[in-house]
Formats: sequence, C-alpha cells, structure tokens
Amino acid sequence: MNIYEKLQLCKSELQSKGLKKTGQNSFAHYDYWELSDFLPSIISLFKDNNLCSFFSFGTDLATLTIVNSEMPEEIINMTSPMSTADLKGCHAIQNMGAVQTYQRRYLYMAAFDISEPDVLDGTLDPQKSQQGKQQAKVPFNEPDLPPIVPISASKARRVYQLAAEVGVSEKTLLANVKANAKVDTVEAMTEIPYEKIMAWLTSKKKV
Repeated sequence: MNIYEKLQLCKSELQSKGLKKTGQNSFAHYDYWELSDFLPSIISLFKDNNLCSFFSFGTDLATLTIVNSEMPEEIINMTSPMSTADLKGCHAIQNMGAVQTYQRRYLYMAAFDISEPDVLDGTLDPQKSQQGKQQAKVPFNEPDLPPIVPISASKARRVYQLAAEVGVSEKTLLANVKANAKVDTVEAMTEIPYEKIMAWLTSKKKV
C-alpha cells in the first residue's frame, strides 16, 4: 500500500476504537481530546502499518511528518502556524513546551480527522446573543489549556499502570517525573509533564 492508503486505513481503525475524551472545559461545559487519549493508539496503528511520524518546530511553522517505512520516499507533511502561550505561573520554557504539546495534538487531530467542539460557539453568552447585544468580554482560553493544578487520581493511576505494563520500575519512573515535572511524585505532576511522561512510557512498549 502507498502512504495515503495506509493513513486512510489508520484513520478508519482509529475511529472504530471508541476512544473517549478525558479533558473537561468547565467554562463552556464540554469535553475535549487530550493528546494521551489517542496518541498510544496512533503509535500502535503506525507500527502495524509500517508508518512513522516525527515533529519539527520552526519560528513560523510546526510540522508533522508521516513517512511510509516501506517506501521512505513517500512522505506526508502537515503544518500549522506557530503560536504562543501565556500560562500563569509558568516559565518561558514551560510556555514553549505547552505550545509544542498543543501543536502535536492539533496536527495529529488534523491528520486523523479527529473532531473537536466549536470553541467560539461554546464560549458565547447565550442570553446576550439572543438579545443581539455585544458578546461579553471573557478571557478567551483554548478549551484544552492544561490547568496549573496536579493531575487527577485516575491519571496518576494510568501512569503507574502503563509503567508496570512496559516494565519501568517505580524508581526510574519517579526519576523521570522529577526531571520533567520538577516534583517528587506522580500525583504532583501537572498536565504538560503528564503528557510527556505518558509519551515516554508509550515509547517503551515492545515492538
């Protein structure tokens, strides 16, 4: 199969997996996709169909490159304009990491035709819209901005379970948590380090 047939097959198989959204927007009251909701399945599908992917981040563009491992000359590039983040309580490098995490998620969603709620419709004030008044000025945050709070207990359990599945010891896990999240426990991690740790553990799965 060529790269387009393989990617279409991966899209179809991903849609049939019945994946669930775990992100929650408390302002507009809807769920959204987190990178960890579909990344493990995409990695598995790419392995099964001899595809691989990697990202590059430039000044102007973020690029997702998908390569047919059987015919490396077959390549699909998907791009997105680079942006910025201004998360409260985060250093510049953490904001850059947030942007890269969002870009990875958005580009995978574009590549796999994964749908997301309409952000603008979700943030409108229904009462003022009906009255034809000017839209209320509210802080516009993307629906998936990771809160600067520790991850949920269920996500912490997910980290431990995946670590056990791939044979990563608790000592090694906590060392990586400390290096990436600057905290001593899995439970104290916030969303961005959580995504990185989950991606790292997923990459440990035996091929």
